[in-house]
Amino acid sequence: MIKNSVSDYYRSIPYEEIILVICDTCDVPFIYNKIAKVAGTSIFRKFLQPKYKRTIFYKGYPEEYKQWMRTLTDEKFQKYFKFGFVRNPWDKMVSSYFYFKSLGQINCKFEDYVLKDIYKTANRKVQVHNLPQHTVFFYENENLYDFIGKYEDLEQGFKFICEKLKIEKGINLPMSNKSKGREKGYTQYYTQKTKEKVEFDFKIDIELFDYKF
Repeated sequence: MIKNSVSDYYRSIPYEEIILVICDTCDVPFIYNKIAKVAGTSIFRKFLQPKYKRTIFYKGYPEEYKQWMRTLTDEKFQKYFKFGFVRNPWDKMVSSYFYFKSLGQINCKFEDYVLKDIYKTANRKVQVHNLPQHTVFFYENENLYDFIGKYEDLEQGFKFICEKLKIEKGINLPMSNKSKGREKGYTQYYTQKTKEKVEFDFKIDIELFDYKF
């Protein structure tokens, strides 16, 4: 295995903590970094997967993915068009809460979910969904990606991705997997204490991606 700083960093991340979707055979080879609760189901399952039949990802093709990761070098990594999307951490936390509540994997108030760190200490899936977003896009304070779009500007970001991947114009992104039970804007679920807790826990995400409450 060739030693490289960036590729070694990716190999050090547990498989369940990073979801990379890779296409080596596309006209424009790409890596899509799928972040939980950031329209990932819509982008991957409703768009990329049907269009590109031979994408590699861990859950679908674990052995191929492991082989790809074992042979990844920094030079090879640079040859891909690398993209992903991030989301306002306060909004993402609310979405995560209602998603896992609808699945019956948590049974608590939103205030406890945040203040009692239930989002950090519940089952592994809950924990992974709520990891800081910057850790899979940045390495040693350097952005590794060609494009990091925002959930809040998803339509424009999706159009840009289509242009870069040389996909025909006029395609709309079908939305799916929305969290059930959520009826209000994210700010209405917060108290001053929960707002400050998320601000403290996701300080780097908020600063790097320029988010405000």
